[in-house]
Amino acid sequence: MASLHEALDERDDLDPYGDPVKRMLFAAQMAFEVEDIQALAVEHLVQVLPGEAPCLVYVDEETGKAVLAAAGTVARAGLLDADSNESPLSRVSGIASLSHLVAQALSLPGASATESELPSEVEAACRDFSDSMRTGAVQRLELWYVHSGAPSAVAQAHLRRLRHIAEPLLTGLAAALRIEDAEVSDPHLSSWYDREHSQIQVEDWVNIPCPEGGPLPQSGPGWDARSLSVSGAWLKALVTQHEEKLFSANIRGYLGRNRSASNINHGIQQTIDDRPEMFWPFNNGITALVHEIEQVKDGVLPVRGLSIINGAQTVGVISKARPEQAERIQVTARFIRCDDAQTVRDIIRYNNRQNPTLAADYRSTDPIQNRLREQFDELGVIGYNGGRRGGIEDVIRRPGENMIRATVAGQALAAFHGDPATAYHRKNAIWEDDALYAGVFHKRINAPHVIFCHSLYKAVEQRARQLYQLPTDEKTAFIEGQIGFLRGGGATWLLMTALAESLDTVLGRAIPNRSELAFRKPDPEQAVKHWAPLVELGLAAAHHSLANAVSSSGRFRDEAVRTEALTAFQAMMGLFVSDHGPRCKAFAAQVSPLADNSADTTDQKDEA
Repeated sequence: MASLHEALDERDDLDPYGDPVKRMLFAAQMAFEVEDIQALAVEHLVQVLPGEAPCLVYVDEETGKAVLAAAGTVARAGLLDADSNESPLSRVSGIASLSHLVAQALSLPGASATESELPSEVEAACRDFSDSMRTGAVQRLELWYVHSGAPSAVAQAHLRRLRHIAEPLLTGLAAALRIEDAEVSDPHLSSWYDREHSQIQVEDWVNIPCPEGGPLPQSGPGWDARSLSVSGAWLKALVTQHEEKLFSANIRGYLGRNRSASNINHGIQQTIDDRPEMFWPFNNGITALVHEIEQVKDGVLPVRGLSIINGAQTVGVISKARPEQAERIQVTARFIRCDDAQTVRDIIRYNNRQNPTLAADYRSTDPIQNRLREQFDELGVIGYNGGRRGGIEDVIRRPGENMIRATVAGQALAAFHGDPATAYHRKNAIWEDDALYAGVFHKRINAPHVIFCHSLYKAVEQRARQLYQLPTDEKTAFIEGQIGFLRGGGATWLLMTALAESLDTVLGRAIPNRSELAFRKPDPEQAVKHWAPLVELGLAAAHHSLANAVSSSGRFRDEAVRTEALTAFQAMMGLFVSDHGPRCKAFAAQVSPLADNSADTTDQKDEA
């Protein structure tokens, strides 16, 4: 296994952001299993204070987690000397940006930076962030400070101060929301990286109390297991001792609780409160991986190593129960030993089929995905996994230049065919929801069209990076307007929808079915270049016509607002096309002639 530093060295695609931000993006990619980290950087990095590194404002509504993060450097580790005149804040660059960001995002009273003092892109990002807090889409907020040095007491003190200031104010935004702080120093990031590569982190011997009659043994090819009942008190003590390491192989972790009637954790808590004696028959129980299993001795089953792979929500709720409640609960439990790595992965996967973050995995054997993989192989496109996401190494490995991730392809298809809200807010639902999946990956979908849509997404992302990296003296008011638009929530996806709906004007002909569109030569790298001039025109029109629709996530979800914005965009593009005829003709020349769709003029978005 490569070390953290070797893995970071290999990620030269993140070098343009500089070391502190590179580390922050790498940490976010691991924590949220982000497949396209460049897209995250484009959409969620904001420059809070001049001279300091950009901060990260990221909300993952589907997992209910959000992060406000800053990157910087620590001058010296340890506490200040008593006679030092040096400001503690001056020794940890980036903390000031994080303070301003937290103040703006949570609307803290007495904030040191007012809205007018912060760039418009920060205001937009914070509005989107606050909207997600208020809608209850987030149950856990984390404050990160990322740096490459040793752990710093000064940095930790500032993080604690920010958390303590923010905690009482979060009640007004989301009563059930938890807030945590994390100093992501070099040892911490190494620990995160090592954890992602280790299925079982609790390596100790664990003694499991056995009921009369002992455990029920089971075995199969390459595995053996024991089944028994364990008490809630024993599980509660186990969590107290090992904390999150106990869930190292669990792809969901503990999601926390809210008061929604549909929330599984709230239901578990209700059973604990009202009918603890019925917990055993009502609950599915837990499954854990172990390294070794010994024979029962003196009423105890010894196992070495332990990671709960299914039932994290059950254990998490029990860990919060009062001791007298936990004593009254019995839980079914399976402890499995297996030495074969592939079988272990399968055990984890099939024990978590309800997990939305792995939704794409369960379409991986779909005939459409099989056909797409074959078509991409024929075209020489690497990395289209067709829903087979693989492990964390597949996520954090440097992507190939012509790699297409299936999850991102699904988002690009959804946006191109008129559903930017799903692309932005519900990327996993594309794979979970049968109707959405059938609309995006319908029976006539093909690899050349996927390349056509995905390359538009990459062209927007590429142009955004170019604009952000311009020297300050080259960022005219016109350019700043485009940057401001791109910083809005869902701007990339809305721009894709707008350009797709304007293609008949650009191509100079009717498009009966946009699903038939493709480039004459479906090469991913060349396709991005074909789109680039059109994306420039689109951005010129977007920051006036589309900006209102991405001013906050709440407005972006409003179909009426989007429709009004798209209508205005198409009107502006009509003027631009007449002024830039040669550019549009050059693009049209690269698009293959449309197939004869006279017998079927249904567009993709209607196929569901």
